[in-house]
Amino acid sequence: MIRDEGGRRVTLRRATVIAIAVAVAVIGLPAGVVAATTAATSIADPVHPRQKARVSAQGRLLTEPCDANSCAAVDAGRLRVGDGSGALTVDGSVLTYPASAFSSMPYVTSGGYDYVKRGVPKGRQIMMTSITVRPNGTAPTQPAMLQIVSKTGANADCTGGQLGTAYYYAVTAQWPNSFTASFPSPIRISDRCAVVAHAGGDTAWVTITGYVV
Repeated sequence: MIRDEGGRRVTLRRATVIAIAVAVAVIGLPAGVVAATTAATSIADPVHPRQKARVSAQGRLLTEPCDANSCAAVDAGRLRVGDGSGALTVDGSVLTYPASAFSSMPYVTSGGYDYVKRGVPKGRQIMMTSITVRPNGTAPTQPAMLQIVSKTGANADCTGGQLGTAYYYAVTAQWPNSFTASFPSPIRISDRCAVVAHAGGDTAWVTITGYVV
């Protein structure tokens, strides 16, 4: 005789009803629940059933950024980057400044000169990216008139020679004002012995920045 937990007798009819109910419950379980514990499942595009997601050997779901035509690629763990037609290109211009950048501060008096950059190796050129002039005085007199000029016939150490071609000319503001000019496209000074020449007016400190190529 079979009794339930309350001590009541379980009849054959009642046992049959219970068995049928258990069978219906098992059959009605979602297929995904059973599949998750007993078999592999596929994730597919509902519009294109043949397009299925993939899993790597390590169990990772494989995902990748795609557009309507293609997907990004990875080489040895590195994302491949390009513009769609070969090597990566840049629209517009890119200014690069090498490690040989410098900043110098010649001090020039009326009628005198000082070098744009001392110690430039022979065969190298100066690329000037900015110039700032600070007239040195206690009262306004005349604007400092400056030129950056070549020095023809100079020796290997830049001594001797004569002033020649002007690369740049500026009439600066009077003391106490300063004058600054920047050159996004650097001014190329092909003479490594080029100097800042003072053509008249206030004495001045001249800050020049650039690099050597």
